[in-house]
Amino acid sequence: MTKPWKQFLVVLVVLGVCAAAHAAATNRGLSSADVVPVNKPAPPPPAPPDPNVVTQGGDTCAAATVIPSLPYSDAGTTTGYTNDYDAVCPYTGSTSPDVVYSFTPAANMSVNVTLCTATTNYDTKLYVYAGTCGSGEVACNDDACSSPLSSYVSRLDGVALTGGTTYYFVVDGYGGAAGNYTIEFTEAAPAAPTTCPTTGTLYSQLPHGPADTWSAGTSGQTTSFNYTVAENFDGTLMSIADFHWWGLALAYAEGWSACPSTAAMTFDVRFYADNAGVPGTEICAYPAVAPIPGDTYLLFSGYTLYYWELPILTPACVPTGASWVTVKSLPNADECTFLWMSGTGGNGDSLQMDASVGSWSATGYDRGMCVTGTTVPVGLQNFQVQ
Repeated sequence: MTKPWKQFLVVLVVLGVCAAAHAAATNRGLSSADVVPVNKPAPPPPAPPDPNVVTQGGDTCAAATVIPSLPYSDAGTTTGYTNDYDAVCPYTGSTSPDVVYSFTPAANMSVNVTLCTATTNYDTKLYVYAGTCGSGEVACNDDACSSPLSSYVSRLDGVALTGGTTYYFVVDGYGGAAGNYTIEFTEAAPAAPTTCPTTGTLYSQLPHGPADTWSAGTSGQTTSFNYTVAENFDGTLMSIADFHWWGLALAYAEGWSACPSTAAMTFDVRFYADNAGVPGTEICAYPAVAPIPGDTYLLFSGYTLYYWELPILTPACVPTGASWVTVKSLPNADECTFLWMSGTGGNGDSLQMDASVGSWSATGYDRGMCVTGTTVPVGLQNFQVQ
């Protein structure tokens, strides 16, 4: 099978306006709507098996190199091995040689596995079988990242493993590609949720997944721009004690790139009463807060979706009806900005304001968030804590 291109999503969310060109990048957001094909030549056919090749990863699952414990790393080559396995993520028909590692965790855990470093110099594919090899892979990736020597390299983040089960990690390639690789295994924190808390949730809009049509709208201030995204909800009878939301953490300089860390990011969270369909009087303000970030291990255009949790709003916010909330990242040394991920469950829209323009425009998407707390009894909702 010939792969016509590798897909890399560039930027376009011209909010409230029909986008006329996909070639122009914009710092207003990132969307699944704009896919720029990157042509590349088909890889050469694989080299024939070499019986004298030094084994690093095993040639088959039966001969897999055992990983004794984590962290673990190894370097080697797939050149000279045989083509034993293939997986669809999303391309199939690989004739590339592959090598295999096995790991049996003592207890339930999650792992990160990457080929994106050091010596990896070819178009890779990486996938995992549980228990037996050849079908039913539990995770698969083709092109999540780049290495210093290849633009099309694989990684798997937050793969959930069950204690006592043997997992087989297969280093493969696209088409017939083969070459050198460095593989690294590390234990990962459990994936952050993409659903709202099971208790206390008063209102929810769950985030879109990578395979959905999605939009991440810029809501942050840097040295070069200042945008705010606002989402509406019915705040009747709510005492909001916690707030949660999903989005990307990126930096913009003639195009988006991943932030080195979310640790330095602070946010401004504010609630407003509705004023004829736009945010009106401010109800509650929580400036310069540092919410708890969590990695969902989901990738959108190659960028991580984060879940932020602001577990204690002091004082609690008690809106009295139709309301709005804004979530905005504040300036930081890394020029990281927040892009609020789209979601489902609302009225199908949110607003964005460019501070240089000073007016709201529709985005055409809900935004992923959870409003949690307690219900205010009827008759007490006007006694608002300020």
